[in-house]
Formats: sequence, structure tokens, C-alpha cells
Amino acid sequence: MKRSVLAIGFSGAIFTGMALSGASPAQALSCSSGSHCYGNFRWDVQAIYGMYEALTTSCLSVPNPGPNFATSEMWFGLPNNRWVEEGTAYGNPQGARLYNYWADQNVNGYFEHDQENATYSERYDIQISVDRAAGGSWYIYRDGSNVGRSTSNPGPGINVTAGAETTDSNPTIRGYAEDLLWENTKSVWNSGWQSPGFARPYQLGTMAAYWNSFPYTFEYGYNCGTFPVAPQSTPTAPTSSSSVTDMLARVKDLAKLNGEGNPSRIETVEAADTALNTFQIGGGVANKTGHAKRVIEMHGAFTGDHAKVPSGEPKPKGSYLVVAFDSVTGQITDWSIQYQHLDLNQLGRPATLE
Repeated sequence: MKRSVLAIGFSGAIFTGMALSGASPAQALSCSSGSHCYGNFRWDVQAIYGMYEALTTSCLSVPNPGPNFATSEMWFGLPNNRWVEEGTAYGNPQGARLYNYWADQNVNGYFEHDQENATYSERYDIQISVDRAAGGSWYIYRDGSNVGRSTSNPGPGINVTAGAETTDSNPTIRGYAEDLLWENTKSVWNSGWQSPGFARPYQLGTMAAYWNSFPYTFEYGYNCGTFPVAPQSTPTAPTSSSSVTDMLARVKDLAKLNGEGNPSRIETVEAADTALNTFQIGGGVANKTGHAKRVIEMHGAFTGDHAKVPSGEPKPKGSYLVVAFDSVTGQITDWSIQYQHLDLNQLGRPATLE
């Protein structure tokens, strides 16, 4: 059942606290694929079933977007080192592109779904809510529309986190988490990260994060000037090749970034978008173009150094890297590090590449 809290009508809070100044960072960053940097607030809870925020990102970039990335996002923490996340990102695996995405770590591995181009300084109403009709499933919404479904991911929620993540030591980041809401066990939405039964939220990471109006609104960032900030111009999405040869080269690059320089048993298949979405790699919702997908799978020992991961959680690991491309534009739409082999015969007639 589709659920939206947008009609509740919470208005944006007026910034009353300390303004974030990133022009002269108090602490230099030392970030890498092996050690991600964060600027977050986290709220530990006992059992919740949804989170919402109004996300605005006025700066988000890294100097080397080939291997590196930066995000402005929220994470919904689940038991046993699992989570669902949603937000805006710049960089790997999309290169110099600003894009909205969601991802999850579930019982089968890490799955990321890179979606439409994003716009600086535009407000996105983002929400993660339990599917009460199916255990272990969560709906992902953006601006009131269902953009994904996380499955094989038992709850309840045990923490909520929002802010920034990066693998680059010189990012430009500035984000705003406003109108924070959470859903309790009785399907009631509550305003602000506060409750008599839970401790106060706490800060994580070396990047700046400040409450503007506790417990409803905070901002975070690094190296993006003093408030207010003139919005950056939105980058043009890079041109991608739709040839299988070029796609394979890009998947090998992604494999190397995630710990495997010599993958084996590489197969590919082209499948209808609707067919792919019967598998977790497809994200549960068809893309808006309706284009077919080109899927490439390879075997190896993968560690998700370039996966988007909440602070304090272990990096995803698995034996299979699976990447899906839009077969027309050549852009990566989905990628995953999975524990088990994806049977490509269920999608079509696979071909062996190497």
C-alpha cells in the first residue's frame, strides 16, 4: 500500500541555530575508499517503521568523480548490519553527474539503484516506510512517488541517520535535513527526532553538522562557503557508450575499485526492464524510460569500498558483482555485490564474455 506523509503539512523550520561555515574547515579530512568520511546526526531508537525528511543539497561534488563520490542522504538502520538509504549523490559510479538514488544492504547483499539526474538547491521529500503487508519489505518514496522497494530486509528500524558521506578528502558538500519525521509501531507519524523513551541524537564524523532547530532541522557540509550559499550549476550527465565492450570495461573498473582486479566467469544478457525488476538488482520499480537493460555479472572476491555505507557499518562483501545498464543510453542504473549467483537464464539467453 502506498503511503505518503506529504499531506501532513509540516512546514520548513526557520534556521535559528549556528550557520554552517565550511570556508575554513576546522578539521582537514583524510578520506579514502578504505576510510569514508561523514558529517551526520544519528538517533538510536528501539523499534520504528519509517522515516522522512525534506532534503535540499546546495553543494555536492568531488574533484575526482571517476573513483570517488559524495552523498547527501538519510539511512534507515536495521538489525544485523543491514539498512535502507535514500538521497542524492555525485561521482562514482556515474562520474561527473548529480543523481538521486537509493540503496540497501539486505540478507542477499548490497544493492544500489541510481536514478534520475538531481538538481542543486531543489527540495526532495524522501521517505522510507515499512510494507506492512509483506514482512521484511520497505517502500522508498521521492516526492510522493514510489521509486523502489527493499525486500529480504527484516525490521524493525533501530536507528535513523542523515547527513553526508564521501571517499574524497576535498569535497564540497552542503545539505539540509528538514521536517524530520518518524513512524512508530502504531503507524503514527511523529515530528522531530525526539521521544521520551529514546536518547538524544548524536553527531558522527569529521565534517560539520549543526542543529538549526532541534529536533526538526539540521545542516551539514564541508568546504562550501558561508551561509547562505549560491547554488552550484547542475552538471551535464556524461556521455556513456552503449557497446557491450565499453560496458564490460566499466564493470571491470568498478570491480577493481571494490577489491577484485581479476574477475572470472563473466556473463551478460539483455532483458526487459520489467523482467529485471522481479529480482533485487532491479529495485522493484521500472525505470521511467522503459528501455531494456544490459546486465553483466562476474565472479570474484568483492569488498564494497565504493559502496555507500552508514557510519560504523562493515563494508559489503560478496562473490558476485552484478551491474545493469540502460541499453540505449549506456548509463549504469543498478549495481550490486551479492552473495549468490544471479541465474541470467531467467532473464534471457546469456552470453559468456570471458
